Amino acid sequence: MKKCNKELKLEFKVGLLTFALYLVLYRFTDVHELILGLLFGISMSAYIKGLMPQSILAKIKLFKRSLLGMK
Repeated sequence: MKKCNKELKLEFKVGLLTFALYLVLYRFTDVHELILGLLFGISMSAYIKGLMPQSILAKIKLFKRSLLGMK
């Protein structure tokens, strides 16, 4: 059985922090919806990236480099 890594990735922490900021701004202020949408998108992308295993992130980086023609 695998041991659970209790340390959270930086991206996961950033995602949670920006999502908390989104919820506070959405609930208690009158911020434009475009700003809220951008903040929500950033928070979800950071959250999802923080949950991905390192092996999948390495494959994504290799794929991006192959698209750009880099080695």
